[in-house]
Amino acid sequence: MPGTLSYLGSGGFADVCLCDQQGSAPRGCHQVLRRGVTEQQKLAFRAEANLMARMSSHPSVVSVHGAGETEDGRMYLIMSTARRRIWASFCACARCR
Repeated sequence: MPGTLSYLGSGGFADVCLCDQQGSAPRGCHQVLRRGVTEQQKLAFRAEANLMARMSSHPSVVSVHGAGETEDGRMYLIMSTARRRIWASFCACARCR
C-alpha cells in the first residue's frame, strides 16, 4: 500500500504495517487482509473494524481513521498507532496470568 514504511506483524488473517499518512495526518498503521481469506474471515474483519470504530474514544483502543478496499479487493483499516502506555498495561496484565 502507498506510504508503507515497515511491516509490524500479522494476526489470524491480516498483516499490519507502519505507514505515513497523507497530508497532515500523523503516522499510523494499515491493517490489510491477506489474499485468499474466506468469506467468514472477511465478515470477522468487518465486525472487528466496526467494534474498533465504536470504541475508538476509549483510551486503550486504537482509533480507526478509515477503511476501504485495495485494487485487488482486500479490505483494510487505517488506524492510529498504539501508545506505549497501552502496551505496557497489556504486558503487565499478561505477566499476571
